[in-house]
Amino acid sequence: MRVNKQLDDRLQQAVAAAGYEYVGSEIVNYDNNSLIRIYIDAPNGVTITDCEIVTKQVSYLLDVDEPFAGSYRLEVSSPGLARPLFKLEQYQRFIGQVVKLKLRHLVDGKRNYKGKLIAVNGTNIVIEIEQKHYTLEYTDVDKANLCID
Repeated sequence: MRVNKQLDDRLQQAVAAAGYEYVGSEIVNYDNNSLIRIYIDAPNGVTITDCEIVTKQVSYLLDVDEPFAGSYRLEVSSPGLARPLFKLEQYQRFIGQVVKLKLRHLVDGKRNYKGKLIAVNGTNIVIEIEQKHYTLEYTDVDKANLCID
């Protein structure tokens, strides 16, 4: 599940204040607990020390704002090779790469798409699968990742 816009903006500010690029975040709910997973990046990559710095910065923010009912765990990591895509700008950055998309609902009878990212036109994402182009609405995407070949 994606983080709401207000919390996303606050997390982005906190990560930027620590000197890192905020890639995005997601929430995984289980039982009465929540896991908030934050992805960060830096020009020379991300180390465990970088994750610790951001964890301290964001923990303070979450302790003050208390955006979750019940307890939560915080996980900060690099986006890795199968980098998640959260924003249209990120799709634009990775044109030419293979992506895997999971949609919120069926489009052309499918929810899962895997193909080469061809273009970003306004709020549309164009991918190519077996030489056929599919135009998908960015707002229809539930989850997106780069694929490792």
